[in-house]
Amino acid sequence: MSLPRHPLVLAVRPVAEALGATVLPVSQREPSDIPLMWEGVVVAVVRPAPLHGALDRLIESVEREFGSPLAELGREDKQRAI
Repeated sequence: MSLPRHPLVLAVRPVAEALGATVLPVSQREPSDIPLMWEGVVVAVVRPAPLHGALDRLIESVEREFGSPLAELGREDKQRAI
């Protein structure tokens, strides 16, 4: 089953993907998934990214924001990154 073209799904999907999560149809729901509810009806679920690799994803995000690997940042930028 494919994802519904629901406004909530369309709005949440880019955010979920940026966080490493996946938006899935209700038919693929697992206990740890987060339901996306619209007017009392679950229209899809968000599967959070696994914790394995979470630190690497966070560091990559900060490096993208600063435009440089952390090792190449100056002291002040490293403090801002934290």
